[in-house]
Amino acid sequence: MNTFSNYFASLIKSDRSKGFTLIELLVAIALSGIVIVGLGAGMVAVLGRSKSSATKTDLKNQLNRAIDYINDDIKRSRVAGLKQTNVSNDTLILTYYENINDTSGHTIEYYLDSVASNEPWLGPNVLRRKVDSGNWQVLVDGLTDRDSTFTCSSSNFIPVNLGGFQACIESQQASNGNDIYRTTVALFGEVSSSEVVEVSSATISRSVTPTVDPPVLSFTPDTALEPTITWDPIIGATSYSIYECTTTNTALACPFSDAILTPLNISVTSPTSQLDTTTAVGGERSCYYGVTNSGAASSQESEAVCTIVAPSAAPSDVASADLIVTDETVPTVSWTQDFTATQYQIYRCTALTGQSSCSIDVNDPTTYTIVDDFVALTSAAFDEKVPWTETETPNDGERFCYGVIVTNSLGHSSITGSNTKCGAAVVGQTINTSWNISFVNFDTSAVEPQDITWDEVPGATRYELRRCTTDDGTECEPSSGTTVLDDAATDLSISSSVVSDYDENNEPGPAKRYCYAVRAKDDTQASNFSTKQCTTPQAGSCTLNLVPFGKGSSPSFVFTDDPDFRQTLLSGVTASKFSTVTSEKQNLGAGYEILFEVQENSTGSFVGVQGSNTVSLPCDTSINIVWWFNGVEVEAPVLSIDLTDSGSRKDYKPEISWNSVAEADRYDVYRCTEAGADCVPSSTDLHTANSTSPDLETTNPSNGSRWCYSVKAVDTDTSPSTESAFSNVLCGNDK
Repeated sequence: MNTFSNYFASLIKSDRSKGFTLIELLVAIALSGIVIVGLGAGMVAVLGRSKSSATKTDLKNQLNRAIDYINDDIKRSRVAGLKQTNVSNDTLILTYYENINDTSGHTIEYYLDSVASNEPWLGPNVLRRKVDSGNWQVLVDGLTDRDSTFTCSSSNFIPVNLGGFQACIESQQASNGNDIYRTTVALFGEVSSSEVVEVSSATISRSVTPTVDPPVLSFTPDTALEPTITWDPIIGATSYSIYECTTTNTALACPFSDAILTPLNISVTSPTSQLDTTTAVGGERSCYYGVTNSGAASSQESEAVCTIVAPSAAPSDVASADLIVTDETVPTVSWTQDFTATQYQIYRCTALTGQSSCSIDVNDPTTYTIVDDFVALTSAAFDEKVPWTETETPNDGERFCYGVIVTNSLGHSSITGSNTKCGAAVVGQTINTSWNISFVNFDTSAVEPQDITWDEVPGATRYELRRCTTDDGTECEPSSGTTVLDDAATDLSISSSVVSDYDENNEPGPAKRYCYAVRAKDDTQASNFSTKQCTTPQAGSCTLNLVPFGKGSSPSFVFTDDPDFRQTLLSGVTASKFSTVTSEKQNLGAGYEILFEVQENSTGSFVGVQGSNTVSLPCDTSINIVWWFNGVEVEAPVLSIDLTDSGSRKDYKPEISWNSVAEADRYDVYRCTEAGADCVPSSTDLHTANSTSPDLETTNPSNGSRWCYSVKAVDTDTSPSTESAFSNVLCGNDK
């Protein structure tokens, strides 16, 4: 050791300018090699460990992505289970439903399989996936074929000796009776022959159990006590259950808990069935519920439908105390509903001047008029009809009296003098000239005037407002018109000197106006009618001119004066290049829009241009039009004539010809005759339909007369066919 140290010391002390000796270089090289070999070995070890770690990371990421994909399938499924593809329980099968009402599900299957020699996948195993009866697709490769260490607390699992894919299925029953599935899946990827990577996850199936809708029941006839129950088919239904119960409650159905004790038919497969219903006893009604069955699943119960109350006797007479007729000349009539009734009839008689009432004899039609006849089986239907309002006014001095007949399945009630009621009498012709009345407020510029007011007349007990309607915008005489108000002054007073109770809610119609007059009255006398007041005439009837939009003419504008459904209509489009109006929508009178469409003709050969526009009409009604038109009219041909004598052709039996027109499919020849002068053919002078050019005349005119001709080109591709104007007129010579 000292010798080696002394040697290096002597080198340091030696003359440095001499450089390194060979021995020194060899020693340095040897030492450097030792260092490099050590560093290289260490680097190789580090790189090996890094590659192994990256491989495991990549494989684990790949397995995690596959697990996420499987979990998504599990979440949307309702049922999880195992089946056999090659060996028992080697395949996970999931069942899912696209819609809540579906009763037929779809399946997704997962199966561990070896890699075939012609496949590009990394072995030894792959996980394959299949939907319904489709093809198997590879979800992930590089799975091991060795036994896994997977454990499952359930008896429903894929055997561990199958290797790289494991599944464990656990199930419990929820409070609603449906099974809930928890599926644990694990994937084992092979890093090397001695190392395996594992990923696993547990997921609950969350799809709801498919349900079906209950049937919507109805029955015919609706007055039947033993009805035929019907319903529309429900998608997914395999059968229907119908239940019946009875109740004395006229407003509410008996509960389903009562009905379920009385099933009528537990397996009805037809949507329309004559079931063995039972008739409720007197004072009761039957109610029915329906349930849709789809395999083992059932819907909720339907809404109940109920019969009318079963009668125990014919209806009692509507007593005078129960019959209410208001003290008006145009009264309202009301009474209490009979829940056994299938029909109501309102009878009316007229008490003449000086009579306080009149008699109705149902066996003598001359004593009454049936003013309404209706069916109201439910409270809602009855309330829509009752109170019933009179629509006519008695003559002066007369009054209307009423009785009601009620009918059920066992008979009907009757009408006697003791169960009729009368309205107020119309004031006679006794005129109190000291009673003067006039309008206080009347907006004559309005088509439908509001807040019509007039003077209060001391001593008057009621006021009558009459209205008439003109047809041409002129004034009319309202005193002979319709009574629109006849009411007591105490109900109308808005101040000490003015009364009012009328807002007009109708329109007079195109080019029409309303005129009004009012008078004061009591039971014995009346004033003269006031000076009439008339509204501004409504805008006139409308004419729609289609000519600006293409070949067309003007259909008429029709107004339907219906108080329940005011509708303005177009009568139709009659011009060439247009077919029939095919739709009208929301046509509600002046100031509104009419939407209609003119379509392609039925043969489909007319190809036009579609456009839209809005036309302002004289009556201020805006009509939105969608039209079809050709854009090019059929041109009239140009006629020529040959008067030379040649063979059959004579100057009085000429040959005519014309040019071809692009739009024409045929040509019609018109001919007239005149003695010694030219004439002009008209549309009634058709000579030859579907003629061709040239056209040789074959008939002689009368002696001293001549033939004159004109031609029209016709486009038959439109509905109706489109004709051109007449061509020029040319004539032969006199014979």
